[in-house]
Amino acid sequence: MQDRPTAAELLATIEEYLTGEVLPNVSGTLRYHTLVAANMVRILEREAEQYPGAVATEREALCSLLGIEPVGRAEGQVAALNAALADRLRNGSGPAFERDALEVLLPATKAKLDINKPGYDSYDMAAEVNLP
Repeated sequence: MQDRPTAAELLATIEEYLTGEVLPNVSGTLRYHTLVAANMVRILEREAEQYPGAVATEREALCSLLGIEPVGRAEGQVAALNAALADRLRNGSGPAFERDALEVLLPATKAKLDINKPGYDSYDMAAEVNLP
């Protein structure tokens, strides 16, 4: 583990510099590109803070759903677990398993949205798909 400043703190400093020092002094295309860069830095900051916990939670839920033991690093296993889940869903796993899978996939998707597009994580996806 790194001592301070953390990656998230460094990224926050970059974002503050872009929005506080650069942005007020540029216009036109350069202003737009500075806004885009500041937004990308905010995404990376949220990822540095939230991703490790989110991927660990997703792996735990997927392992529980699929009856598989966690192995190795969480992020390395999550892609394989999602592929296994997709295969099982494609091969007709039944309504009960599909409901259980949705209970795993919705929180994982919300966690990803919370990193990439905060605010969308509060969207009620369950209501959209008419869950009982």
